[in-house]
Amino acid sequence: MEKIVQISGDGSPTIFSQRFGATYHSIHGAATESLHVFIGLGLIPILDSGQKDIRILEIGFGSGLNLLLTIEALKEKDPVRIEYHAIEPFPIGEAMAKDLGLEHSLQFRPDDMNWWYEVHRHHHFKGTIGAQYVDVSMYEKTIEEFSVDLRFDLVYFDAFAPSTQPEMWTPEVFEKVHQLMNPGGSLCTYCAKGDVKRAMRSVGFQVEAHPGPPRKREITRAVKI
Repeated sequence: MEKIVQISGDGSPTIFSQRFGATYHSIHGAATESLHVFIGLGLIPILDSGQKDIRILEIGFGSGLNLLLTIEALKEKDPVRIEYHAIEPFPIGEAMAKDLGLEHSLQFRPDDMNWWYEVHRHHHFKGTIGAQYVDVSMYEKTIEEFSVDLRFDLVYFDAFAPSTQPEMWTPEVFEKVHQLMNPGGSLCTYCAKGDVKRAMRSVGFQVEAHPGPPRKREITRAVKI
């Protein structure tokens, strides 16, 4: 099997890709990493600012964990409109999404996840989840093939590590992402390598270092100024 479900250090599942020889999220804690890097560093500051219409781009949709935790983070918040676009050239499909068993490890009700399974099944969902309006589109494309006439407030940059997917961490890729973002928009990633930060700065990002989740010293936020 090309993709294998594994349980990470915090009890949440991740997927090991035999194609890339790597897991989709940290083996030390998949949900912990996602909540720290993408939700805590990226989404929460926007919600706290009072912004009510938020457009997110995820590069490396993978298991869809970041999307699920994004919507979960809104449950105690005032109503907002989330437009979520995700790039994933190798979708896992609905069957593997169900095999992850997130309703058990993260204590989600299965009925509350039907919309998430629909994204894996049809690559889109539009409707209300609780008090929030959500519009999700997932593209079976690479970042090079991706083209939309939109600008994003927040980017979850969750590709495999530079040692595994070096082509994803180049100035050319960051230039394209920079062009897709609104001024003041943020890009968040778990990667803190020096050459990655230099690539970001070379295309105009203001780069910030932030404390990482357990077993990870540092993570990165890049702001389009």
